[in-house]
Amino acid sequence: MGGDFGGGAPSAKPGWWWKKERLRRKRDADGVKFKVAEIKAHLHAHHPHCPEWIRHELYRLIRRRRWSGPLGQAVGITMDTFVRHELTGYEMLFNLKGMSKEEARRLVRPEVTDIIASWGPDNPTPTERVTIVLRGRPPTSGEPVDQ
Repeated sequence: MGGDFGGGAPSAKPGWWWKKERLRRKRDADGVKFKVAEIKAHLHAHHPHCPEWIRHELYRLIRRRRWSGPLGQAVGITMDTFVRHELTGYEMLFNLKGMSKEEARRLVRPEVTDIIASWGPDNPTPTERVTIVLRGRPPTSGEPVDQ
């Protein structure tokens, strides 16, 4: 019979998909699965303004596979990919004739960075953002924001 995918004999020169599959299998065998509680704690500490529905998607996506790196790396990779594909025009750009994946990624990179940065702990909450815009300046330390 042949390779792992059934019927025929393996080809003399395996395709890119086979190399990718071997890497995935190795990663899955060696990696670790993070618990939802660990992921929640990380997101709360590092991305407290991330919308709830996106957090749930990130929990699901991170839990789906084993990771060879630390939790922060798993969150970063997953968040970057999710934002690029779901919250920017990347898919549309990537599907344009003549647009390479790398070029599309380069074009949406600033938007991805801005979105992820807006979820960080150093960013104001939505209420604070409105107040800042209305006042035209950032609030000073200790100044109430919701007046």
